[in-house]
Amino acid sequence: MLEEPGGILISEDVLTFLRFNFFFVRQKPPIQYTMTTLILHIFIASQPGIEQVSYEVDTGWIYDHSRIFFPSWHEYDEDTVQLKKRWIREALDFFWHLKLIEKTDRPDLWKIPIPILRSRQPAQQALCKRIVKWQIDQSKRRARVVKIKPIRAPKRKKGPLDIFLPR
Repeated sequence: MLEEPGGILISEDVLTFLRFNFFFVRQKPPIQYTMTTLILHIFIASQPGIEQVSYEVDTGWIYDHSRIFFPSWHEYDEDTVQLKKRWIREALDFFWHLKLIEKTDRPDLWKIPIPILRSRQPAQQALCKRIVKWQIDQSKRRARVVKIKPIRAPKRKKGPLDIFLPR
């Protein structure tokens, strides 16, 4: 029996049945999915206490605890791991760009504030709005850096009109 994060016990036979009946994509999920999964199931569930303002978490620990949320597939009777560590690093870097978490002096250690996301909206919606806002800000910054040169028409030569008339 395997224990799901919500406390529901599911047998391996049921999981195997689901894996063979529903196709799981082998591609990288959108960054919003990875980030939302980390917020809802890793960061909120692993908060040490209410009295703390923030806590530090290692990338490896996040990877180990988030593997259950990314379904695996079977290939030739062999279990495969769906989640890649670089997906977690990419999501953590994106959290840092959005100023939701902070880096520490160690490269694989992150400082997670409590709460990580303050919003009355669902986490997916609030996160997507922040990502869109960040992308708009980035495009504005790029637009400021690039100078657009005006296109000028070439100077016209003045000459007699008789060159256009038939002879």
